[in-house]
Amino acid sequence: MTTQRGTYGRDVLVSVGFTGLIVLSALANSVVIARMVGTEGRGLYALLVAVTALAWPLAGGGLNHAATWRVGGGDDVSRVATLNHVWAALVLLVGGGVAAAVLALHRGIPGGDVALVALAASLIVPAMVYCELTRGLVLGQKRVWAYNGIALASALCLLAANLFLLRGGSRYVLVTLGIAYWVPALAIGLLHLVRLRQARPPGRELTRRSLRYGVRAAGATLAETTLMRVDVLLMAVWIPVADVGIYSTADQCAHMVALLGIVAGRMMLAQSAADPDGRQTRSKLGLAARLLIAVTALGTVLAAATAWFLIPLIFGEAFAPAWVGVLVLMPAALGKGLYALFSTYLLGQGITRPVVRAGAAAITLEVVGVLATAPFFGWMGVAVVKTAACLLQAAVVLVGYRLSPGAEPVRWLLRGDDLRALRRWLESRLPRRAGSPPPGPPAGSR
Repeated sequence: MTTQRGTYGRDVLVSVGFTGLIVLSALANSVVIARMVGTEGRGLYALLVAVTALAWPLAGGGLNHAATWRVGGGDDVSRVATLNHVWAALVLLVGGGVAAAVLALHRGIPGGDVALVALAASLIVPAMVYCELTRGLVLGQKRVWAYNGIALASALCLLAANLFLLRGGSRYVLVTLGIAYWVPALAIGLLHLVRLRQARPPGRELTRRSLRYGVRAAGATLAETTLMRVDVLLMAVWIPVADVGIYSTADQCAHMVALLGIVAGRMMLAQSAADPDGRQTRSKLGLAARLLIAVTALGTVLAAATAWFLIPLIFGEAFAPAWVGVLVLMPAALGKGLYALFSTYLLGQGITRPVVRAGAAAITLEVVGVLATAPFFGWMGVAVVKTAACLLQAAVVLVGYRLSPGAEPVRWLLRGDDLRALRRWLESRLPRRAGSPPPGPPAGSR
């Protein structure tokens, strides 16, 4: 296994650029949904996103993470790709069976929202799984342009579909999300058909190792997505769909601040998987965490100063109460980012138990807290519980990191040497004048 040097910072920068475009597309989608179908349509969309986000990690079996881990560790790419395609075909068969069962039970297209969401999710999840398996494969190859390009294509397809179809009514949000995943999935499938002759069977050993690792990684992914989405499903029992739409808007705005840490965490998985003893990867964790804390603090100040008039201006007056929820959820953004950084380092090292434990603790707190607060305090009580759960998840995984082999104490506040290290790193990426000496390597501060 060989360690790939000097690529983590570059991969993060590329991914941050793509994430900026994806965030703009997501914001545009939210505005289009809010303006065209109102709070009820936004709430129905949030319910579908919650169901699919919880279903695809189970359906994917964690093989997206396993693909990154195995390819990053030097396994044959064509064998891993074949395993991904076999698994995606099985998921498609199951999803088609679930859709057929829903149609049979309702003797055609169902009329209720719950049944419609179940039908739409069963058809969307296979495409989601295929896209994520492919993204895991290309991430293991350090092909960050392809990894992020698939996500951007999905976001742009969703925006185009919403602009053209939402005039038909709020239930079309169930159709547009399917288009957003099936268009990239079909394009990926056509590209793979060209390489069909190069396909090689995965073999029993690779399949066994991938599934064993994937099941554990799926537990971590499911815990993360459950923490992000189960609040919407539980609160919908007591809270009107329109209020769910307001809460989901506040959660999305706060989540944008967490994206820096989440993106850096995704890149951390491939970096850690290609670094057997974790030494080089650990040297980057502290600096990434300190940058995340500084960015979150700045984002909180900006949100406090501007959210009160920007949210009703952008989304509509009906969404005005969401600005208070944004401020309540900002600490949750920090917790998500820190968890993403340190959990993916541990997963790359093959350490899954602390990550699963962190997710279980956070989900337990969130489920109990939402059930206790939603009937009495509405969506604002749910926001407080969500923040507490995200911070707990980050705390538990940080304890797991501290107990991992080779770990050292992490400093949390930016200092001058961090800024100088960043400057040297940026200078090393800029074109040098002829005859000028190369800059020294960036300092790796923990």
